Amino acid sequence: KQHVQFLQNEKKDSLLVYKGRLARPLERHVKQNFGALRDKTNQFYLISRGELYAAKPGLPIKAISPGTVIFRDELTRWRETLIVQHADNYYSVYAGVSNLNKSVGDLVEGNEQLGTTVGDSFYFELRHFDNPINPKSWYREKL
Repeated sequence: KQHVQFLQNEKKDSLLVYKGRLARPLERHVKQNFGALRDKTNQFYLISRGELYAAKPGLPIKAISPGTVIFRDELTRWRETLIVQHADNYYSVYAGVSNLNKSVGDLVEGNEQLGTTVGDSFYFELRHFDNPINPKSWYREKL
């Protein structure tokens, strides 16, 4: 905790300053958490690099923090996907989005609506450089 506080004080232009205060991308139940998930039937582990939310079409998806859109495209598995770059090489990935109102190069504000959910699930990742981060402790509220 003290180490994070020191970093937060030193890195004024970093997403780390917002740790514990980020908005959630979707106000719904997380049906698959970040990390190792055990398949009890087949006895293997699946590694989830993000969170999979239970959803229904038309729910608002919001930016977790200010940043710049650096990617927007249709991906085979995840459908329409948006990546926002935040300060200090942090990135947020939003997959399974429709009605996007942002394009590459656009600025976004924290808690700004980016689009809406497409189907029964929505996928979100938080990364620092190319390293996935468990976003659970970064949110301001618990679900």
